[in-house]
Formats: sequence, C-alpha cells, structure tokens
Amino acid sequence: MILGGPPDNFLPETAPGARQWDRGSPSGFSGPRRIYMPTPIILVRFLAGAEGSANVVFDVPTPDSRVRVKFSLLGVPDSGFQPNYLAAKTLSLWIAAYDGNRIPITDLDVNGTQSHQGAPVTIPTNAGLGGYSKEMVTAADGVQGVVTATSGVDATNGTLQLLTRYQPESGFSPSEEEWEEIKRQATPGRVGQIATVQ
Repeated sequence: MILGGPPDNFLPETAPGARQWDRGSPSGFSGPRRIYMPTPIILVRFLAGAEGSANVVFDVPTPDSRVRVKFSLLGVPDSGFQPNYLAAKTLSLWIAAYDGNRIPITDLDVNGTQSHQGAPVTIPTNAGLGGYSKEMVTAADGVQGVVTATSGVDATNGTLQLLTRYQPESGFSPSEEEWEEIKRQATPGRVGQIATVQ
C-alpha cells in the first residue's frame, strides 16, 4: 500500500502485514513522521447464493490520547476494483467508545450529525461511496463497532475489511520506546469469526 494511495489489490483474504513509515517531516518539525498501519482485518465475506444476514463486532484500541486513530471499513470485491461495491449491500454500523474491559460507555457519532447518535446508521451513507471512515483523538481505551450485514441484490463475491492507521497528533513526537509501546498496543481485531453473508 502506498501512503495516500489505494490498497494493494484491495486487500485479499491473506492481507499483507502491518506497515510503518518513519519519515522526516517537510514542515521543519524535528523528529520523524510516524504512521503505523496494522494488518487489515476481514470482517464480512459476501458470497453469492441464498439470502442471509450476520453481525460482526470489531475493536480498535486507542493506546494513547496523543495519537490520532483512523479506522475504515472498505468493500473489496473479489473481481477487482469497484468503487461503489457496497452500494448493493445492506450494512449498518453502530460505534461506541469503551473503557476497561471493552464495555461500551459512550455512543459515537457515525455520520457527522447528532441526530443519529446511539442508533445504527446505514453505510455507506451515499451510494457513490466505497466504504466508511472515522478519524479521532480520544482518551477512551478504544472504539467498538457492530456491523450488521444483510445480503443485497448484488451477487458479486467480496469482503468488508477493517483498516486502521495510527499517527501522533501534531506537537507530539514520541521517543522510539514510546512509539514501540504504542504500536504494541495498537492491535485492532474482530471479535469472533469472519461473518459470512450469502
């Protein structure tokens, strides 16, 4: 994956490993620019066939309140690039911040308005979009999401994948030891098995 570019082959089921960039900043800020992208995770596999639905829970830890975290849910057809692959799928998303033992404590806004807080929202929010993304800085221990997937009229096989990115907020230049500890704790995951929707 090239930073700022599309994923390599849009992340096959055997997704590539985590990546990290440590580059000097062109802005003159001293210290390396650090970006860490853990291995992508397949949440849902869409298979042509009978109708079905499934729920899948994902977890995105936020190891340090001085680190910006972005997570994205991308639709990836097996047949190659298709920017609006999810348009024919029926997906909803609910996200919440958690503390402690991954107990949700605060609803997070999914679509940029206060009117839908606490309620699942259909994603993508526009038929022309290929997924969903949220970027945040929070003092919570992490973010938990629940995706409900129902088969749609599209019979194209593919997956819904979770991508995450961690980078320090501006003004925070972690030492090498701090950055290694942040990366050790930056372990997003899926709770349970890959959900299969046919």
